[in-house]
Amino acid sequence: MQSGFKHWGRRRWSAGLIALGVLATDAIPQAAAYTPEAFYVDYAYNVPTDILISHPRAIVHPNAIVDLAAAKAAGTTVYGYISVGELGPNAPHRATALAAGLPLRGKNPIWNSDLTDLRDGRWATFIVETLARGAVNKGYSGFFLDTLDSIEIAGTAAEIAAQRTALIALINKLHATFPNQRIIVNRGFETVPSIRTQIEGLLVESVYSAYDFTAMRYIPAVASDTAALVAIMQREVAAGLEVFVLDYKDPADPAAALAAANYILSQGYHAFVSTPDLDGVVLGPWQPVAPAIQSAPRALRVRPGAAAELRVRALGDPLPSYTWYRNGVVVPGATEPVLRWPAVSAAEAGSYTVKVENRQGAVTSAPAVLTVDAAATEGRLLNLSSRARVGTGGAQLIPGVVTRGAVRVLARAVGPTLATFGVANVLSDPRLTVVSGGVEVAANDRWQDTAGAAVAAAGVAAGAFALPAGSADAALLWDANGGLTLPVGGHGGTGNALVEVYAIPASGATGSLINLATRADVRTGDEVLVMGFVLGGDAASTVLIRAVGPGLAAYGVSGLLADPEIEVRVDGELLGDNDDWGAEADEAARVAAATARLGTFALAAGSADAALVLTLPPGAYTATVRGKDATTGVALAEIYLVP
Repeated sequence: MQSGFKHWGRRRWSAGLIALGVLATDAIPQAAAYTPEAFYVDYAYNVPTDILISHPRAIVHPNAIVDLAAAKAAGTTVYGYISVGELGPNAPHRATALAAGLPLRGKNPIWNSDLTDLRDGRWATFIVETLARGAVNKGYSGFFLDTLDSIEIAGTAAEIAAQRTALIALINKLHATFPNQRIIVNRGFETVPSIRTQIEGLLVESVYSAYDFTAMRYIPAVASDTAALVAIMQREVAAGLEVFVLDYKDPADPAAALAAANYILSQGYHAFVSTPDLDGVVLGPWQPVAPAIQSAPRALRVRPGAAAELRVRALGDPLPSYTWYRNGVVVPGATEPVLRWPAVSAAEAGSYTVKVENRQGAVTSAPAVLTVDAAATEGRLLNLSSRARVGTGGAQLIPGVVTRGAVRVLARAVGPTLATFGVANVLSDPRLTVVSGGVEVAANDRWQDTAGAAVAAAGVAAGAFALPAGSADAALLWDANGGLTLPVGGHGGTGNALVEVYAIPASGATGSLINLATRADVRTGDEVLVMGFVLGGDAASTVLIRAVGPGLAAYGVSGLLADPEIEVRVDGELLGDNDDWGAEADEAARVAAATARLGTFALAAGSADAALVLTLPPGAYTATVRGKDATTGVALAEIYLVP
């Protein structure tokens, strides 16, 4: 698989494989210790960044134009190509190698390339200090070593054995010089067992499908070749190496090419299917997808000087780009999924759209009108709720509410009635208490037992669903001013419950809800923590939403949720999500600023706690907290109204 910005073709090595004594009967399926995934090979002069960063690993020529900074930011490991056993006629370093007098030992007449004589130690020095160091200095994260099997082409048995010894010494030297660089080798089956500890993977070409360069057509691989190669591949997987399969399929039949790529993955190997030119054509397993908008920007009314933002969420592969327009004119510098104004003015009012595009196509959102209105009433929280599993001891469901000023509060702990909404494993008999200043000041077991008529009337006024007469759900009215907690128990029982807090109009109750915090035992499925909040008023509101797991350790809480995740939705559409709050610098700065403004406890830098700040129009929203990779534990979920 030689490269010098010109492709020199592929060999068939059936005779060599048979000589190695590798037969189909040697193949014993092995479970890979890695997850098979797509990789990418591109020997073109200009490597497309969008395709590059759509793959976790890529092999390119070190002299190509390639955006290594973008690859690093996307988590793509890029390997620089190095030919070890041959010096090609178009190799960029050919003149340098010849001028240095590096010895050659004959020709490969098929590709008109020269065979390197690795027995001369100057070749090892040249490859390590010139080719490999050059790739490292450019920012490559690994090396792809090609033409290892060329040492088997010519010479006596003794000479070939000496070449193998020199090749092993070269790879040992390369690894010792650059211990942090990752190495993948192409074939070199005779040598691989001696260098397994220095490399991470073995690439094998034309395992299941190939290209016949003589007939110039795509063909199935020869069955005996496939059997022999699979046996070697399974041997190396069993020995701890990752195996990469590069096959060739006709681009005129993309469905067959994709099926071939998926078959490679199903066999436990990393996969890439392309054409023999390896010049940016990707046939699988990764497939480009045209952009599609999942959540469009929503109209927003804000007061002058307030924060404002318009958001779009879109899918597409390669990752799409974004261009925002105001009244049909491009907004300079607005190329992110979120368009923000820290302090909006009347000059920013208008009709906004966003164009989302990649190489597969483009889509433009419907207009979203940003209105700047000094007469708009300030946004406020009308309702807060938490649905989670009620446990015992440290796994008890404990919501806390903070008000600004006096607020008449309707609090409800709904258990049995949740079953009518399809919720499973409900808490059969919830008990709701009100704790202020560490003292229990009110409690209810059955909602009709304490001012049931007033509770029912307050529910109607708040627009809450009715509690059935005689149900074991709990509810009470309370005049709050400041902070209080609303622990929910189940008389020793466990199950899912919904705790709701409504601000009810009342004489002298001129304050507002500003915060809900719920500590709960977060499980999976129906037992994740779901928080709801309703924003009222005319103007948009900014909220800080946090899911704290590791951060609770400082407060003596045990059994914590190690890595919480948050999703915020409206009408089923995903508006925002977060895993680790500090993962993106801009978002982390917004979270830190909102936290400081509210005066609540800060999240530790680098922690796995989750948080995000959103500016939202009036409406009903849900925030779901779950553990990453279906983990479970105790977490604190918080919703703050940011002034």
